[in-house]
Amino acid sequence: TTERTPHAQFRMCRKTPAGTYLVPFTAEGVEREVGHDGRVLREFPRHPMPVCALRLEDGNTLIAADRAVREYDRQDAVQWELTPTDVPDINLAVIAGLQRLDNGNTVVCNWGATDNGGRVGAHIIEVTPDKRVVWKLAGPALGQVAQCQLLTAELTPHPAVLSR
Repeated sequence: TTERTPHAQFRMCRKTPAGTYLVPFTAEGVEREVGHDGRVLREFPRHPMPVCALRLEDGNTLIAADRAVREYDRQDAVQWELTPTDVPDINLAVIAGLQRLDNGNTVVCNWGATDNGGRVGAHIIEVTPDKRVVWKLAGPALGQVAQCQLLTAELTPHPAVLSR
């Protein structure tokens, strides 16, 4: 990274099933896939302030950046995206944590979310592939959420996210 301010260098890195790492270089505005030896293997299309990425079972990559979530295929074509216009009742701030559920829905953590002009500052939402909001957590008592872990009723990690 060329960024010298530690807080702006990178955010939520994740290991892929192949043993590589998805690293969001926040200040640089780029998500990179890095090998265990530190070599850059792939650079995704640039968007301001990437925060999190997730390798999906089909090999696509889900990336949170620029107040949106985008799913890229292996050729970097966008296969799905969630933008502020897709959820007009929710104030998307900094999209941080991501989880893709087995049913195809996506759980999104929305850091810095506040109510604004009739839009709810939901801290966590679940959206369907056709961008309907299934549920949302909102309210000042919750505080800000950068990442979440989905659990089963027995309070163990949900199987949909164990391998990702």
